[in-house]
Amino acid sequence: MIERICPNPFIDHLKISFNSGTKSEVKIKILDFSSRLIVSKNIQLKPEENDFDFDLEDRLPAGIYFIHVIQQEKDEVYKLVKL
Repeated sequence: MIERICPNPFIDHLKISFNSGTKSEVKIKILDFSSRLIVSKNIQLKPEENDFDFDLEDRLPAGIYFIHVIQQEKDEVYKLVKL
């Protein structure tokens, strides 16, 4: 599903790259350390590489976060660090 999340750790900007073989929808949730929802976004993927930018400067203090990615029946969680 996710090919790359960069930079990690990040300061205010995050880029997420997907490589999808088919057209599909992905739900992305960014959660804080206590599982509180910070951002939720539905994204339409094309059957190729897809890059999405998140500007999180004014929403998040420094700390540990998680990005939860849901695509059809696949479910992945990645750790993020904000400086």
